[in-house]
This record gives sequence, C-alpha cells and structure tokens, in this order.
Amino acid sequence: ASRKSFGEFSKHSCVVMKALNSEVETTTSNDAKDVATLDELQEAANRIGMYFTMTWLGPVYRCVIRKLPEEGEEKGKAIGFTTGSIIGSLIRQDTMRISNVNSGNELSKKRPDEIADRGWQSPHVLGLGILLGAYPLRVAYDQGVKTAQLLAICDEERQFKILRRHYMRLGLKPIKELTDDITCVPDRMIWGGVGTLMEADVTQILSRHTQELKKIGAQD
Repeated sequence: ASRKSFGEFSKHSCVVMKALNSEVETTTSNDAKDVATLDELQEAANRIGMYFTMTWLGPVYRCVIRKLPEEGEEKGKAIGFTTGSIIGSLIRQDTMRISNVNSGNELSKKRPDEIADRGWQSPHVLGLGILLGAYPLRVAYDQGVKTAQLLAICDEERQFKILRRHYMRLGLKPIKELTDDITCVPDRMIWGGVGTLMEADVTQILSRHTQELKKIGAQD
C-alpha cells in the first residue's frame, strides 16, 4: 500500500560528580552551529518509514515517532515516544519508550520480537532512541535552550550501569547522584527516582551527532 509523506528520558548523600566528567569524550563538530534542522530530522524519519508529532501541555511536551500511515489511515502506528519539559534555558528529558525492543530487563529478554513481526528495524547502532531524542532537543535549540538534563534511573543495578554508559557515549556528563538520602528529596520529586543526574550542552550534543543523524536511512 502507498504511504503518505509528512513534513511536519543504597543511601548516600547527594554528591556532585565533577570528577567523573573526565570519563566523557567531548568531541564536537568544529562548527557548533552545524546542527540538524527539524526538517532534516523529519526527513530522516521519513526515509525509514516514520514521522514525528509533538504535542504540548504548558511547558510539558510529548514527542511521538510513528510509522507512516497506510492509505486511508489518519495516523500511523506509534512506535515510541519521549516526554519532558522546557523551562527557561533548560530541557528536562524525562521518559522514553520504544515498543518491541529489548530494554535489558528479564521479561523483555524472554520475549524477543522479530523484525518482521514488529514491522520496523532500528536505523542506527545506538537504536531508534538517538533520532527520537534529537527531535525535542532541536525544538529546544530553536527556543534558545542551552542545557539538557536527564536521569539515568537506577531501578536495577545491571541495567542502570548499561544506561549510564549509553548516555555517556552520547555525550552527557554525570553531575549528581540522586540517592535515598533525605537531602535528595527535592530532586527525587522532580525526577521520580534515584540514579545519576546527567547533563549536556544542547548545541554540542546536537552538533556531535548531526552527521550521523542526517545519514539515517540514506542510501550509501
């Protein structure tokens, strides 16, 4: 069927993690302004048979990546979403969910889905999340936002270490450990859990990944 084309996240005191920042590779593009545009990200999604939609409730956003709709469909099937908020010069990326992927927990490992069954294939070694995460970051960039934060949540130790390492590869830096200590209560109320609070410069992280984002779905 033909398809339509769219243009349209133990008890210790909270410790600032400055020493750990040296672990992060800080390579960025020579031109900090060389960042993928919203149109380029939408086009990259279109090339792999998907598109973005974004809705707002005040400063809170929900960005959804969907399969391009089949003929006669109003909207394509939702593949994943990310939520967060943009307040002042800060974007907080709260939640990201992508359907039918191995999230690392025992349940998902017992039920691996075949690519043919789920109807899509990850376009990048870092998964679909790199494209889904980049779209709201670019929206924030266009609003003059300087800083992005997210929490590598610690629900299970093994998965937490994988998640934290993944975010560091993307270019985020650890800035604080959120623990069960009473001094962390305000931060836990914002983020909804314990783990490592991480941060990145919006321009730098977009610039760092722009070339690979532009190549998603492109013919060699």
